[in-house]
Amino acid sequence: MKTAPRRGFTLIELLTVIAIMGILMAMVAVGLPRALEKAKIADVETDMEAVFRAAVQYMADHGTYPPRYGYLKRGWDRSGLDLSDPADIGKAYFLEPYTSRIGYFGAFDVYDRFSLDSHDTNGDNVLQPLEFCPAGLYNAATNRVEFRDDVIYNGPGSVPAEELKQLNQQGPYVYLPVNLDQFRKVKKAVARDGDLTGRTTDWDAVWTSLNLRFPPPKYDAFVLISVGPREGTFGILNVPETGDDRYHKMALRAYYFATRDINNGGEGNGVPDFDFRARMQENEAGVLEDENPAWAVLPNGQPLEGPLIGKFE
Repeated sequence: MKTAPRRGFTLIELLTVIAIMGILMAMVAVGLPRALEKAKIADVETDMEAVFRAAVQYMADHGTYPPRYGYLKRGWDRSGLDLSDPADIGKAYFLEPYTSRIGYFGAFDVYDRFSLDSHDTNGDNVLQPLEFCPAGLYNAATNRVEFRDDVIYNGPGSVPAEELKQLNQQGPYVYLPVNLDQFRKVKKAVARDGDLTGRTTDWDAVWTSLNLRFPPPKYDAFVLISVGPREGTFGILNVPETGDDRYHKMALRAYYFATRDINNGGEGNGVPDFDFRARMQENEAGVLEDENPAWAVLPNGQPLEGPLIGKFE
């Protein structure tokens, strides 16, 4: 009895299978990163909602949103303090991250999914204040406290060394509380100068002309920022080099950019101009470009996508 000869795959069949596999792999290569990005964005939105609820509870308990690290404390008086003494630095400035105040310090499920590789979010070779680890140190040459962004906070409720290492590699969402009365004055000053982009505004002149006092009576608004898929803040965060009140001023400036909405002839449409989701999914940048190309450019002068912004007030 004869057995039927074994039949292998023909060359055409093999090429067809290889072609199909190539197409499927290309589809995965294109679609997977986008799917992962969408999943991370969804996680960020969930995180920001959790932080929002915790901050609202803090407001209910204290009549103010929590201060951020580096803010001046009420009753601050340089003349009565020795800022070369770490204990006195703590009397003058808040040296605790907001994540500790709202009970999320060391809770890795509410840390920025996108802030993994670098905390230099605007490419200026200076680590930006993501509150993951600043430490106040007195500089005798300048007679002021300089805040470092390369030393992890390890105060009350400290976490083990390995978790500290993870915190140092992954920053929390940038938290910027402001006083709305002060912010309205800043926004009015920017509009008065006619520079709605805010990029060419002389911010030092703004602070001088407004003569703002810090700390304010309370913080009744705040914004959360994730560095987003491009891992950048694109100039939204820009800390003044001098001044004991520099983090307060940074927050007011960043709050302007994070909440700016000037399209539709300057009337706005309820969508922040620089948010990644608005620019990429809702063509916010394109809408702005149709009216005034300068309005669509991010604060660092680049037409990139922008960070993820969660605004609450």
